[in-house]
Amino acid sequence: MNTQGKISIMPHTHWDREWYFTSAKSLMFSLHNFKEAMDYLKKNEEFKYFLLDGQVSIIDDYIKYYPEDEELIKELVSAKRLIIGPWYTQTDLLVIGGESIVRNLYYGMSRAKKLGNAMMVGYVPDCFGQSAQMPQIYNAFNINKCAFRRGKSEKQIDKSEFYWEGVANSKVFTHNIIDYGNMINPPIKQEEIKEYFSKKIEELAPFSTSNHILLMNGQDQRPIRKDLLEIIDKAKKEGINIEINNLYNTLDDLEEEGIKNGNIPTYIGEFTFGEKSRVHKSIFSTRADLKILNNKTENKLVNIIEPMCTIAYSLGVRYNHKAMEKMWKLMFENAAHDSIGMCNSDTVNKDIESRYKRVNDLVDNLFEIVARLIGQGIPEKDIFQFQVYNYLPYKRSEVIKVTLFTPGMNFKVVDSKGKEQKHHIINSKDVTEKINNDSLKEIGVNGEYNPKWAKEKIKIYETEMYIYVKDVESMGYKTLYFEKLKEIVEGNSLENESSIIENEVIKLKISKEDGIVITDKETGNEFKGFFMVEDSGDDGDTYDYSQPRKDRYYYSNHLDIVDLTIERNSLVQKAFYVMKMRIPKDLISREKDVLDSEIDVKVELTIKAGDKKVDFNVSIYNKAIEHRMRVLFKTEIESEESIADQQFGSIKRPTYLKEIEIWEKEGWVEKPRTIEPMQSFVTLKNKEYGVAILTDCVREYQIVGEKLDTIAVTLFRSVPYMGKGNLLDRPGRASGMEWETPDAKLLKEMNFNFSVLLYKEDKENYLSKLSKEKFTPLQVYQAAEFKNNFQYFILNRSEDRDRKENYSLLEFTKENLVLSAFKKVENKDGYILRVFNGNVKESEKDEIRLIDIGSKEVFEVLLDEVTIKKKLESKENISIDIEGSEFKTLYFN
Repeated sequence: MNTQGKISIMPHTHWDREWYFTSAKSLMFSLHNFKEAMDYLKKNEEFKYFLLDGQVSIIDDYIKYYPEDEELIKELVSAKRLIIGPWYTQTDLLVIGGESIVRNLYYGMSRAKKLGNAMMVGYVPDCFGQSAQMPQIYNAFNINKCAFRRGKSEKQIDKSEFYWEGVANSKVFTHNIIDYGNMINPPIKQEEIKEYFSKKIEELAPFSTSNHILLMNGQDQRPIRKDLLEIIDKAKKEGINIEINNLYNTLDDLEEEGIKNGNIPTYIGEFTFGEKSRVHKSIFSTRADLKILNNKTENKLVNIIEPMCTIAYSLGVRYNHKAMEKMWKLMFENAAHDSIGMCNSDTVNKDIESRYKRVNDLVDNLFEIVARLIGQGIPEKDIFQFQVYNYLPYKRSEVIKVTLFTPGMNFKVVDSKGKEQKHHIINSKDVTEKINNDSLKEIGVNGEYNPKWAKEKIKIYETEMYIYVKDVESMGYKTLYFEKLKEIVEGNSLENESSIIENEVIKLKISKEDGIVITDKETGNEFKGFFMVEDSGDDGDTYDYSQPRKDRYYYSNHLDIVDLTIERNSLVQKAFYVMKMRIPKDLISREKDVLDSEIDVKVELTIKAGDKKVDFNVSIYNKAIEHRMRVLFKTEIESEESIADQQFGSIKRPTYLKEIEIWEKEGWVEKPRTIEPMQSFVTLKNKEYGVAILTDCVREYQIVGEKLDTIAVTLFRSVPYMGKGNLLDRPGRASGMEWETPDAKLLKEMNFNFSVLLYKEDKENYLSKLSKEKFTPLQVYQAAEFKNNFQYFILNRSEDRDRKENYSLLEFTKENLVLSAFKKVENKDGYILRVFNGNVKESEKDEIRLIDIGSKEVFEVLLDEVTIKKKLESKENISIDIEGSEFKTLYFN
C-alpha cells in the first residue's frame, strides 16, 4: 500500500465508567467531554462522525444529569453522526455468562434504537480476549461485522481482516484493531504530516487485505480532537487519500475490497493470545471473592428469578420487567472489562461489591413476594403446606436442605397423592409464642378474620431438615404437606469413627496415608490421593498471575488430616476435616523457604442419596500474601486436550501450547498460558471414563502434572498491587497503575464450593445438563397464613384459592437439550425459551411438550425477540434439532 491508498479515520473515545478512578469521577468528566463533542458535531458538519465507545450506558448516565440535551443526542444519533451501541456496557466476553452477554446487547441495542440508531458492529476495543461463540451471538442480533483489539496472534491468522466463523453457519467479517489509539497524537505541522501517515501505512499495510487502512483517533477518556479537520486538510495537500469515516462503512469497504482481492482468510475459535496486546489471561481469578459473587448472582438471575417470575406470570401475577432491567443493568456495570476484571482501585471494587449486594437483595425479595402470591392462591389443605419449585424442563428428584415451619417434630412429608417424601430433621425449635405475638394482632387486617391456625391454637416449630423430594413437576412446582405422627420417624445424625462416606454409586475414604480415595462403584475405578491443595508464589498483580523468579510449591498431601468427623443419616453423609498448611507469608519468605504463616484448610465433603457427585466445600482464612492457592484433582487421564464449557456450549483446548517455546524470542507482550476460562465445568476423559469438576466459584482452570492428567482449579490469588512492571510472565511496563490495593490481598475468610463427578457418558452435553441442574437448585417457599405479620410484610388474602396444587408449564420429553433462559418476552405477551446443545460438535434432538403454557403459535426468533426466523409447526410436541454448541430462541405466543 502507498499514499494513494485510502485511510479512514474513526474519531472516538474509549470511556471506562470506572477503573483506577471511581465511576463518580468518570461521570463528572464525561458530562463535560460528551457535551463538548456533541456541540462540536452540531456546529461542524464536516466532522462527520464521532464514536462514543459502542456502549449506551454512558449516554444514559449523561441524560440523568442533563435531560435537556436528550433531543440533541437523538438528532445526532438519528443522523448517524454520534455513533452509539450496540452494547449497554463494554462487557467482558470470557468470564461472564452467555445470558449476560446476550442481555447486554439486547438492552444496548434497544436503548440505542430509541435514541435514533444502533451501530451494527460488534465493537470490542478493550475486552481481554474473545469467546468463540461471538459470531453466533452477533448473527443472532443481525450483526455481521465486528472489530476487536485483544487476543489475536499472527500464529492464528496473519491478517487484520478475516471471516470469523462460529457454529450453525454463523460468520462475521472482522477487523482486528491492533491499537484503538493508533492515531492518538497526530502532528499538526505540515512538514511532519506526510512522514507520519506514511509510517502508519508502512506499519499496518502488511496486515491488510486491501489498499485501505483504519486509524483510530482517540483513546481512554479522551475528548474530541478539534484540530482533526485541519490535520486531514494538510494530509490531503500531501496527496493522501484520507477522510473521517464511520466504523460500519469502513468495514463494509474493507470487506468489499478484500473479496475483490480474493484474500480474506477464515478463522474458527476463540482469541486468547497476548502476542500484540495483553489479554491478562489469568485475570479470571483476580479478586476471587468478587468473581464468586458475580457467578452466583448471575445464576440467581437466570436460573432462579426469571423462570420463577415467568411461572408466576403464567398464573396471572404481573411480570416486573423494570425490576429485571434494573438488576441486569447493575450487573452490566460490573461486567465491563475492567470492572469484572477487578483490576481496579479498592474504592471501585467496593462499589462493585455493593452492586452485587443490591442485585441479590432485589432478587431475594422479588422471589419472596412472587412465591407468596402463588402459594396463597393454592387451596389450604394443610396450614404448613409448602411448594417446591423446579425451573428445569423435566421432572427432578433430589435431596434438598430446607428450614420450614412444621407442626412439631413428629411428622411425615407427603405429596398430593399421599406419597411420602423421606426426610431427616437436623434441628427444630418451638417458636409458637413468637409467631403468635407477631401474628395474632394482625388477624383481620388482610381480610382473614378466623384463620385456622389461630382457631386451632396450633404449635409451630422452626425446623431445619433434609427432604428427598421426588418427581417435582417440570418448569413448575409441587405442593407438599405435613402429616403429624405420634413417634419420631428418625433420630439425629449418627456419628461414626469410620472414615468412609458413600451412597449407591460412589464411595469416598479419607486416609492419612492416601489422602482422599474416591471409588466409582459402577466402574470400579479408584483414585488415591485424588484431591489436594497447592500453594505457589504469585509475583503478579490484579491483572495477571506471574510466576516468581524463585518459586516454591507446597502441597497438602504431606500433611496430617486432623479433626476428622463423619456424619450419616439416610439421606446425606458428610465428612469434615482440617488440614494445617504452613506456607511462607510473602515472596521474601518463600525465596528462603521460611514457613512463617499457617493456614487452616477446612474441608467438608457431602454425598447425597441418589446423587452421582461428591460436593466439596473448602473454607480458608488467608493469612499470607503474594501467593496462589489451587485445588488439584488427579484423574490419571493423560490428556492432550481439556474440555470445558463456554457460553452456550463446550470447547476443546490444548493442554500444551507450542507458542511457549517462541514467545520470548518473538517479543510477545504476554506469556502464552494454558490457564483457561470456563463457565461451570472442566473435564478430562478417555474412552473408558471421565472426571469432571463443576463449580460456580472461580471460573479458571489449568491442566497440570508431568502427564498432564491433573485438573487444577484456582481458589484465589493474593496480590498487593493493582499493577506491577517487568513481570516474568509479562515483561515491560506495568498494566494499570502501580498502586497498592490492600483489599486484593484477600486477608480474610473465604469459602469455595465445587463438585466432582466420575462418569462414563461420551457427550459433553451430559455435563452441561448436570451443571445446569447443580446451579439451578430446587427452591422452597412456605406461604403460611401465620406469616402474614409485620416481619414478613402483610398481604391481603387471595380472593380465589383455585390454583393447582401441582403445576407444570412445559417439558422436554427427551431431556437432551440444555435450558439457557425462560422468561416473559419483552414489550408484549408471551414467553421466550432459549436452549442450547452442550456438545462440542455432535447435534441433539428434543421435543418440547406444552402443558399449561396455553400457547397458540411458536416461532424461532433472533435474540432481539422480535425478528422471526421461522414459524414452527404448532402442536402438542414441538421438535427441535440443534447443532453442537448452537443455541436457539423460541417465542411462544
